[in-house]
Amino acid sequence: MEINTILVSTDFSEEADNALDLAVSIAKKRNAKITLFHVVDVPPAISGGLGSGIGSVGGAGIGGATDSRLHDHYVHKLLEVVKYRIGELINRYSDAGVTIQEQIIFDNKSKKLATFIAENEADLIMVASQCSQLEDHAIHLTIEQIIRKVKKPVFIVKNRAEHPQMGQIVFASDFKKINREAVEELKMLQEIFDAQLHLLTVIKSLSMEDKAQKRMKEFAQLFQLEKYTINTYKDNSTEHGIRAFSNSINADMISMITHGRTGLAHLLYGSIAEKVANHAKRSVLTFNQHE
Repeated sequence: MEINTILVSTDFSEEADNALDLAVSIAKKRNAKITLFHVVDVPPAISGGLGSGIGSVGGAGIGGATDSRLHDHYVHKLLEVVKYRIGELINRYSDAGVTIQEQIIFDNKSKKLATFIAENEADLIMVASQCSQLEDHAIHLTIEQIIRKVKKPVFIVKNRAEHPQMGQIVFASDFKKINREAVEELKMLQEIFDAQLHLLTVIKSLSMEDKAQKRMKEFAQLFQLEKYTINTYKDNSTEHGIRAFSNSINADMISMITHGRTGLAHLLYGSIAEKVANHAKRSVLTFNQHE
């Protein structure tokens, strides 16, 4: 996997600033370009006036804009403010040697954000989440949709860090069926951050420990991992076990495979990765292994 383009969503929060910090750090090491985009959440009447689909600014004009003076005035005032704030963010990295371009979208945020990201051809997606019980339920649903739909790695960035480093990475799995592409993507990001990788299987009984450790050792040998540890954690809840273990070692990031299930399969099995992404205090990186 090569990282040539990174798509970073910003809502101008500290978590979003942290996502951009991390994106710049990765871009410098991989000579990648960054697209910094923001969704302006506009009322349905205004959104509808922008035409079908997603109205956007940044390389293209506002598609299908209404002739209504009220709509026009509202949209352009919003555009002025958003472009100014995005310009401030981009100028912050003027000496970083990284190309950052802007993309502004006018639409209903909760409905269109996941669709826009899924249709984008970026190699790495970075979005922010505040990890708060007060955070909008619609945002949690949007993150779940992004994880489910996007085929590229998705980086859910949480609390702002003093330094944009990810030195301790937990990779949680049952290690039964993992495709090579996902592992190579993980190894590349481990190399970028010069990180220690902690393989983790959550078990419900200590009788499962030997088998779980054997599977992780075979996985590490098969994919020639370096700088890694092998770990089991006993917990009746896989999601809780992943979060508890990550807290115990003060991990910087949790990485997981998601299977992109939809429909009945998703209702039956759910997605542990989606739950961890929404509830963990740490940043979460997901690799979508479509079935």
